[in-house]
Amino acid sequence: MKLADKIKFECFCAFIHSRLTNAGTYDEGVEVFNEEVIIKKIDSIGRNIISEIQKVGTIKSINNKIEKSQSGLIANMYHKNYTKLLDVLDKNIKKNEECVMPLIGLGMLMAYFEKDKNENLLPNISLKELNEVYSFFDSYLLDTKLKIKMMKTATTITEKYL
Repeated sequence: MKLADKIKFECFCAFIHSRLTNAGTYDEGVEVFNEEVIIKKIDSIGRNIISEIQKVGTIKSINNKIEKSQSGLIANMYHKNYTKLLDVLDKNIKKNEECVMPLIGLGMLMAYFEKDKNENLLPNISLKELNEVYSFFDSYLLDTKLKIKMMKTATTITEKYL
């Protein structure tokens, strides 16, 4: 894998990880899914997913690579890739609009699996696990329009980024 592709994938996974764990800050939208009990439930049923994504990239690992990089070019590549993800998110979730960041992260991962070109970069995550976590969201979130909006946003981010 080329360095540029590796950096792009690490940033993609870090972005997903930050959405799944609600670690990413987001100033525009209004997070409607921030109850600690619910976040813990996602962590328990999606523990393997979060763990596997974390092995590839987190905000902390990306920031460490930027800080420790002896090459301004490589640091800039990490910054530019992550910023691109944030920009696409900002275009899809408007200021003060409701959002469910963990569902966006999950949806991005599901969209990635649909587009995976048999690269098998996340071999220890199964579609069954993704569907189990999605089922949890499906049963907890009653607002169908919001679920659809989050999944469309996730697909759009994934398609525009990858």
